[in-house]
Amino acid sequence: MTESINFTPDFGAKENSCDIKVIGVGGGGSNAVQHMFAEGIQGVDYLVCNTDQCHLDACKVQEKLLLGNGLGAGANPEVARNFASQSEKEIKEFIGENTKMLFIAAGMGKGTGTGASPVVAKVAHEMGILTVGVVTEPFRFEGKRIKAAAQAGIEEMSKYVDSLIIVNNQNLMKYYNSLPINEAYGQVDDILKNAVKCVAEIITVTYGQNVDFNDVKSIMEHSGKALLGIATAQGEDRVQKVLDDVLNCPLLENADISDAKNFLFFVTYGPSQQITMGELEVLEDRFDEMQSDNVHVIWGHGLDESLGDSIKLSLVVTNFDSAHHEETEVVINTTGDTIVDTIEETPVATPLEIPVEQPRNETPAPAEPMNVEQPEAPATQMQSTPAFTPQTFHFADDSTQLFTSEGPSISREMDYNDDDIFAKMVNEPSIKRNDVITAAQKTQVVVEEQNNAALYELKDDVFDVFHGFAD
Repeated sequence: MTESINFTPDFGAKENSCDIKVIGVGGGGSNAVQHMFAEGIQGVDYLVCNTDQCHLDACKVQEKLLLGNGLGAGANPEVARNFASQSEKEIKEFIGENTKMLFIAAGMGKGTGTGASPVVAKVAHEMGILTVGVVTEPFRFEGKRIKAAAQAGIEEMSKYVDSLIIVNNQNLMKYYNSLPINEAYGQVDDILKNAVKCVAEIITVTYGQNVDFNDVKSIMEHSGKALLGIATAQGEDRVQKVLDDVLNCPLLENADISDAKNFLFFVTYGPSQQITMGELEVLEDRFDEMQSDNVHVIWGHGLDESLGDSIKLSLVVTNFDSAHHEETEVVINTTGDTIVDTIEETPVATPLEIPVEQPRNETPAPAEPMNVEQPEAPATQMQSTPAFTPQTFHFADDSTQLFTSEGPSISREMDYNDDDIFAKMVNEPSIKRNDVITAAQKTQVVVEEQNNAALYELKDDVFDVFHGFAD
């Protein structure tokens, strides 16, 4: 049983009295904040909180908050969550009433970061603070249990943060395989540093065409996954270089931005080579590829004497989803029963029609209207097989495709390639069809009335039309 103790928190000495703060929760988050603290970014207050007193004592960040009894959480997120929940009042005081924006850094999968960071986010949310989460996912070798705990922590945290940046640790092995481990972890820490530096410099420095805190808030508030980056480049193609550095971070999950609805960028340049209108057009063209039709864009620019002939780009992109999927319902009405099956499919702008060849020695039937044929059957068969009740088939796409059938057979003209087994099947009088397969149409199942046995299943792959028959 874990024992808790009462204590009076010592938040240490404040170096700044600003509106932007970054807090590291747990060992991984605290290490990232300490890395940023060593870089000396101006205009930001640094905070760390942990359940491990020894780790707090070794941390160079001055403002610290202990959660629990100081002995750690034993890699148990539930223990850390309870410690944090019991300290919500102290967390609120630690963050400070004057804070306008809070970055929360945490490593997900183990104890304190996974369990306590959602509680910190909840407190900040209740205080009305613009909150951004920067979290890491575990390595694959850490196992499925840690992976599941990380996903649960991320999902819980996402309920309270305005924007979320997810860093995939596994990509360190893929893209930084030759780096020593400390340098590789430094790549992760730089993501947090650059995100905070990007926003801090935009807000706290005044330029000719300025961007203020409320501009940033309008882009990041309630916006989901986010990309924040900052980069500097010089020489030929400096705009292309700076864009590549900002956009191409291999550690970020879903870094491939598409259909983004919120865009904020800020360009600074040196006195010896200011940005030209042609270079601004290059930015415009690249951004057009990522923006939605109703994108909200805020931008600014200014002269920075320290840049010389370089340019610096700060970019904030939110409200995007590069792996967007829609859910489609396939509804099949049988004898009084409704079957609803939810499937995922990639949306397409217009239905993609796949042309199919006519079967050999057959005259194509018109696509519309679809005439239902009743093949002749022996009288004994008609007597022994009950008639089908008329059925209506509904598809999830917008194209209306209905037919009814009565009797022991289903007949529709169907045209497919004659180089597979289906070429023989279309000649059988009991099953004929004529369809245009679209990318939006997934699976259609014809069900026998009496015993609900599937007669056949139409898959979306035109080369694998018949998946199988029920006996």
